[in-house]
Amino acid sequence: LILLYFGYTYCPDVCPTSLFEISEVLKAMGADADKVNAWFVSVDPERDTPEQIARYLAQFGPGLAGATGERTEIERLTASMGFAQVRNPEAGGAYTIDHSTALVLIDAEARVVGYFTAPHDRAALASDLSALPAS
Repeated sequence: LILLYFGYTYCPDVCPTSLFEISEVLKAMGADADKVNAWFVSVDPERDTPEQIARYLAQFGPGLAGATGERTEIERLTASMGFAQVRNPEAGGAYTIDHSTALVLIDAEARVVGYFTAPHDRAALASDLSALPAS
């Protein structure tokens, strides 16, 4: 099973909080954490290199992997899951990105089998994921 979270490393608030929660969920799952591969997928490929993503995820402990890709690929992936992302320009060329905060659960056949919407309840999420059969 894959648990996906879409975000970006320059996110000022939601992403760090969500990634901390995911890491805490994995800890709470104990041995059952092996059932889930948690992935952070960047919606900001212009700034989020694989190296940047790796440094960012290291702050949240083990258990999180990261990915990025071409903008068109990321937009196609997020759109296929019904997720929105909007770039908000700021002064001096800076920008933030509004993005969906749900977690997506994907099975071994690459089918979306669950959405977990924010706010995420750490104990409930750990319990739900632990109860799933290993794939």
